[in-house]
Amino acid sequence: MSSKVNSMIFLLENDTLAEDSIKQALTEKSKSHLCVFGFSEFEKVSRKLGINEKTAKDIFSSEISKFESHDGYDFIVLNIPDIMNMKKTNYMKSRDESYD
Repeated sequence: MSSKVNSMIFLLENDTLAEDSIKQALTEKSKSHLCVFGFSEFEKVSRKLGINEKTAKDIFSSEISKFESHDGYDFIVLNIPDIMNMKKTNYMKSRDESYD
């Protein structure tokens, strides 16, 4: 059985990234962290991270990749397709039709 990773947290210090935890990121807000979340995990921690509800909704409704800078944090939304869904005929057909 495989387990999906829903988040990756890194402390950015002295031009290096060190693996960290969400608990540390939340308690050490004066230090810079790089946090990578899946949508389900982001939904759980967004409010704790100080991300307002409107911004969180914008992230969930975005169909394009984007970067935004806010007071105290920046965020990047990347839409990365699930490789298993790419193999399905419907996905390939709908993707090919978008190029017509």
